[in-house]
Amino acid sequence: INIVIGKGPSARAIRLKLPHFTIIGTTSKPSQVDKRLLRWVIPFDFVSYSLSEIEEIVILIGEQFNLYISRDAARLLAPYCEGNPGHVKALIRRIRSYYNVGSGEVSPETAQEVLIHFGYNPQAENSFDWIKTLQNMSGVEFEDFIGEFFQRKGYSVEFTSTTGDHGIDLILKRNKEIIAVQCKKWSSPVGEAVIRDFLGSMHHAGIKIGVVIATTTFSSQARTFIKNKPVKLIDLDNLIQLIR
Repeated sequence: INIVIGKGPSARAIRLKLPHFTIIGTTSKPSQVDKRLLRWVIPFDFVSYSLSEIEEIVILIGEQFNLYISRDAARLLAPYCEGNPGHVKALIRRIRSYYNVGSGEVSPETAQEVLIHFGYNPQAENSFDWIKTLQNMSGVEFEDFIGEFFQRKGYSVEFTSTTGDHGIDLILKRNKEIIAVQCKKWSSPVGEAVIRDFLGSMHHAGIKIGVVIATTTFSSQARTFIKNKPVKLIDLDNLIQLIR
């Protein structure tokens, strides 16, 4: 296999000799790799760029766009690139577009002004910040987060995940109202079968109202199934609206 590194005159090729029948693949969604393939996979994770390395990349990509970014300015910009050179390039494009210049120098003051203008604030909690936060939670963390959210809304919350819940993760109580909650920390749409099982668990527990909360979407079949049924579906976008 030939691997080409770089572009243009500075590009170089590395030739790797591999055993017969070797396949090399990459994915950003390892949870979706077919289980049959996993029997044969030898997994390797890419090491993330360090903050100092991203600073260097900010300066180098800036030069490609004829922007001369000072070391101090690069240090300000680097934390907002999430260790990803693609994000570096997108941010630098935005800087050049913001100032409407073909070339120039980016000082720390300029970098700070751009960050404020584009809403890069570590304290800001916009929709995209919440998407990243929720999707990076583990299943247990997500259940804890939802439980704390409803506690702030005045509900008493019973966590059932360790006591044989049969699909019910939380039981909410306020006055005479009792609600069963299922939390789905998924990356793919939640289907009808999940909702059907949850409804059966509600009947088994004698609970008349249910809510399924997911970090993704619900299939059209799932949404059709709940019509005229006492189950509410809250997908990621709905959840972010509730949080905000």
